[in-house]
Amino acid sequence: MSPSSDIPLVFVIGGTGAQGIPVIRGLVKDGAYAVRFLTRDATSGRSQELLQLPNVTAVEGTFANEDDLRQGLHGATYAFINIDGFNAGEKTEMFWAMRSYELALEEGIKFFVYGNLDFVYKKGGYDPALRCGHYDGKGRVGGWILQQNKAPENRDKMGAALFTTGPYISMAVGAHTPMSPTVEDGVVTWRVPLGHGAVAHVNLDDCEHYLPLTSFPTTSSRAPLSR
Repeated sequence: MSPSSDIPLVFVIGGTGAQGIPVIRGLVKDGAYAVRFLTRDATSGRSQELLQLPNVTAVEGTFANEDDLRQGLHGATYAFINIDGFNAGEKTEMFWAMRSYELALEEGIKFFVYGNLDFVYKKGGYDPALRCGHYDGKGRVGGWILQQNKAPENRDKMGAALFTTGPYISMAVGAHTPMSPTVEDGVVTWRVPLGHGAVAHVNLDDCEHYLPLTSFPTTSSRAPLSR
C-alpha cells in the first residue's frame, strides 16, 4: 500500500526475513512510519504479505548493488539494515553493510539502525573455538559503525544505533539447529555444550515492539546509540 507523504519513510533491508516481518509490522501499525523494503521479488509470498500492510512499498533489487541501495535509500528519513549474513557469508555482510552505512550518509538519511549480533570472537578473548562467522561479521561492523559515527562529519549528518538480537527462541523447538531437542526415554531433552555459560534468546515477535520504540529518535537529538 502506498505510503502517506507526511510521515517519515524507513528503508528496510531484510524486510522479508524472520526478523524483518515483525519489525515492519511494528513500524507501520500505528501510522508513525512508512516503510520501503528491498526484495528480490515483489511478487513473492512474504513480499505480498508485507504489501498488504498500510504505508508499505517494495523496491526490487539486491543489497549487493549500489544502484539498488541508492534507489531504496533515496528520499527516506531512516534506515534499518539487517543483511542475512548467515546465508550471504561474513565477507559479503561486512562489505555491503559498510557500504550501506556510507550510502545512507550520501543519500541524507537522518538515522541509521543496523541489525547487529554480538562480536562473539572478541568477547570470548579471541578464542578460535568461539568463532562464529555470521555473528562476528555483524559484531565487527556494528563496532565500526559506532566508531565512524563519533566523527563530527558523520555524527552531525546522521545518527546511528545498533539493534542487537541473538538466537531465536523458536530455534529451541525447530529442526536442524544447535538447540534442537531429542526425545530420550520419552523425555524431551536439550543438550547444548554450554559448560557453565548461558545463551540469551530473543522472541521474534518482540522485535515488532522494541525496534520502533527504542531505535528511531523522536527528538532532534542524533547522538550515537547502542541498543
